[in-house]
Amino acid sequence: MKFLVETVCHNWKLPVQYFHTNCFKALEYRDQIPEFAGMFQKEVAERICEKKGTKAYGILSVLVQGFL
Repeated sequence: MKFLVETVCHNWKLPVQYFHTNCFKALEYRDQIPEFAGMFQKEVAERICEKKGTKAYGILSVLVQGFL
C-alpha cells in the first residue's frame, strides 16, 4: 500500500475486537505512519505492556514491544 501523502497520522477509537487488526496494519506500514494513537480498554493496554512469562503476554505484546 502506498499513501498519497508523505506522512500519515492515524488516530482512532475502536472496539477491542477491531484494535488488533488496525494495530497490526499500522505496524506493517510503520515506515509510512510515524506515529499513531489508540483509545482502548485498560485490559488491552495492560496486554501491550505485559512482560514475558505472564498470563496476559501474547502476540500483541510481542509485536508492539518489538517495534518500540
